[in-house]
This record gives sequence, structure tokens and C-alpha cells, in this order.
Amino acid sequence: MFKALQKLFGFDSVKAEGLSEVSAITDMGTTPSTAIERNLLADASDLNDNSPETGFASDNILAGIQDEWRVGNWENLTQVKFETINNHPERAKLAVLVAAGYLQLGNKTYAQQLIDAANQWHCDRLFLFRILISGVYNTLGKTESLINHNDRALNFFAAALNGIDTDEEPDYRDRINTELKRLGISWRSDVVSETEIHFHNRAVKKPTSKPIVRVIHHFSCTGGTLFSKCLAAQPDTVLLSEIDPFSRLGLSKPQNPTFQPRDIISILHQSDGAFDRELIKDIFCNDIGLILEQLSKTNKCLILREHTHSIYLTGDKARNEVLLDNILSEHYLVKSIVTVRNPIDSYLSLRENKWLHFSPPNFDEYCIRYLNFLRDHANVKTFRYEDFVKQSNKIMFDMCRELSIRFDPGFTDTFSQFKLTGDSGRKGDIISERPRRAYDLNFVNEVNNSANFKEVCKLLSYDDNIALQ
Repeated sequence: MFKALQKLFGFDSVKAEGLSEVSAITDMGTTPSTAIERNLLADASDLNDNSPETGFASDNILAGIQDEWRVGNWENLTQVKFETINNHPERAKLAVLVAAGYLQLGNKTYAQQLIDAANQWHCDRLFLFRILISGVYNTLGKTESLINHNDRALNFFAAALNGIDTDEEPDYRDRINTELKRLGISWRSDVVSETEIHFHNRAVKKPTSKPIVRVIHHFSCTGGTLFSKCLAAQPDTVLLSEIDPFSRLGLSKPQNPTFQPRDIISILHQSDGAFDRELIKDIFCNDIGLILEQLSKTNKCLILREHTHSIYLTGDKARNEVLLDNILSEHYLVKSIVTVRNPIDSYLSLRENKWLHFSPPNFDEYCIRYLNFLRDHANVKTFRYEDFVKQSNKIMFDMCRELSIRFDPGFTDTFSQFKLTGDSGRKGDIISERPRRAYDLNFVNEVNNSANFKEVCKLLSYDDNIALQ
């Protein structure tokens, strides 16, 4: 393959005619004689510009172009002007990356001129080889996609992304999505192939600077225990259930404290001493640090299942002034996910369990608090319970990717073995849809009159219609 590339692009000797054209026009201001040359040497903004011509911030042009290359946005790469490349201290790398874009779009002439320029600028030959070879793999990936050889296509697309990040496993999903969209085809979204699992698990890295804490957020009766059991069933994970250092649920008042010999934070909550929230926060974060240190010895990762009910569904108003992610992010890298369920089903289950701990205890108030929860976690990836019970393998794989933990498709056979607090729902060894709990006309009217419910449905893509059973 190296010899073929050498023959195609002339690595052994720089093409004098190509270099002379570029050099003459750049140094002497000669008017370009072809459309390609005019595009190459068109007036471009300097590095202090963030103009539409380049699309990249001046202080991060190389990183921006590398990102476009990773994703496969070849059209964006071809908008970079030659003068922008020429003025950059890493101009040889830029030229090669932009040339790769033109090669993918079939413009060999323009690509050749950029490669000639990169050679003149003493481009690192290994970098040049990697980028050009990655283009071959990318083309093979597209070819295999067109004939529905998806596993082989995954292998080629993954190989195509080894051009830059040689020390890290690249994320190939954006490249695949871009190329498939360009080809007008799609793969089955409900199937996770062995190859995809292999590349994901190989790409999962342990923290090198800040330790990672994973967190799952969900309302009560939304399938959170099922999600958590399935996460606990993944390789090398330890899940701690129902975490909230500031919760007072289950605690007595200071004048009548309950027996809590193992939990210093609960003892502080029940104490009549003047212990502030900062002390509780520091104790909690220190405890998490000790746990992470112990788990790191066996290459395990920590997942915290937040007790979101304590924060949003108790008292006269939601206690969301201190969110778990915010507490942890002061010391750790936090990776979070949110799981949700149709508010009709979760509210009916709450009512059945007599867990309406908020005031007023009606459906509209519940939806108000649901909206607060969603807005506080607007930047966190959300997964729907209804999707999970239909495509459990695919959704759980996506959750593992979001949390950067390894994935084992055998979790459907083992999740029920994990015992967690808060396991109040309808139990079983099979992941499947459950029938909606009974309701009456009064509840139908509550739902239909709740503008907040309609807003929740809009955010989560639920149908806001309800009919009398």
C-alpha cells in the first residue's frame, strides 16, 4: 500500500512544476491561471479572523480542522483557503488534512497541490502516510456499507481514524453517521454488533488526571431501579444506590435521633450542633475519594444512583439548590445520564405507593417538579424507559457509551441478581413493558388540564393524550 501511495503522490520527489506554481503565486502575487489555483490562493482572512471562509476560531484552527477530519466533514475542509494554511505554524499538517478532504470528494488535482506544498514545508512523512492511508480505509468502509457488510465497515471506519490520535482509541461514530448520511443509507439502529461492542470496550479508558464518577438521575417510579440493576451488571462496575448527602428522609428530629452508628453524615443531620452544609459536602466528597481510590486498585469504576426523590419530590418546593453533579464536579470528572418515563405512569405508581411527599400532592405539581428536574439537567443525555423496554440491548449500550463503561450484552440474563434499595416496582427477570395502572375520569381531567404536563411531553417527545380506561 505504501508503494502504491508513493507512486500516486510522488513522495520520493517533490513535483517541481506543482511547487513552482504555488511558490511563484505566493511569493510574487501572480494572478492564478486556473480555477483551482484561484481557489488555492484566494484572498483569505488571517489567523485573527473567524470568517465564514474558514469557519474556525483563529486560536484553534488546527484543532478545528482535525475535528472536521475526524467527523468526515470533507465539504467544510475544502472551504479552508490556502493563505490561511500558509500563515499557520502547523501549515504542513493543515495542508495534508485539507488535501484528505479533497481526495474524499474526488478532487485529486487540488489535493495534489496541497500535498506538494506539505512536502515543501517538510511535513512529517509518518503523519502524511497515516492520513492518506486512512482515506483508503474510509473508502473501504463506505463500500462495505453500501453492500450491507456492517461489521466489516465498522472495522474499516475505525481503522480510518487512526491517522491522528495514535495514543487513544478514536470515537468513530460521528464519522460513520456523516458518511452514511452522505450515502443516503442507514444501518439497523436496534442492533449492536459484536464489532461495535469490541471497539467500544477497547476505547474505554481509566482516568489519568481527575478520577471519574458516574451518576444516574431519575424520578421515583420511572424504572430507575431496572436501569441501575442493568448498569450494575456491566463489567468492572460498582453501583451505590440512592445517594443524597443532604436528604433527611427517614431521619428523626434532633430531640429524638434514630440509631445511626455507621453513618456520620446522618448523625450530623440529627445533631443539634451548628454543622453547616459545607462540612457535610466535604465529608461526602472525601468518602467518595476513598471509594474511588480503593476501586482503582482493581480497575473498577463507580456509579452513583442519586436519590432524586429527596431533592425534587419532597416538601413545599424542590430542594435543588445543591445538585449532586455540582458537588462532585469540584473534585472529580462527572459523567451523568438521566432516565425518564411518561409522567402519567410514574405519577400513578407514586400514588399507588403512597409516595406523594410533595405539596400540593396533585398531578400538575408533579409535572412542575418534573420540569425543574429536566431543566436542571438539560445538558445531560436522557434515555426513555419506554425505549429501553423495547430495545434494551441498544439503549443500554448507548448508556454505557455515555458513561464510558464497558458493555456486556449478557446483562439481560444477570441484572435480576443485583439487589438494590428502592426496588419498589413490579419485579421480574424479563425486561418488558408493563400495563398502565388504573385511573379514573378525575385523573383524566387532571392530565388534560395540566399545561405543565404538555410541556414535559414536548421536551421528552411523549404523546400528551390520555383516554378513559
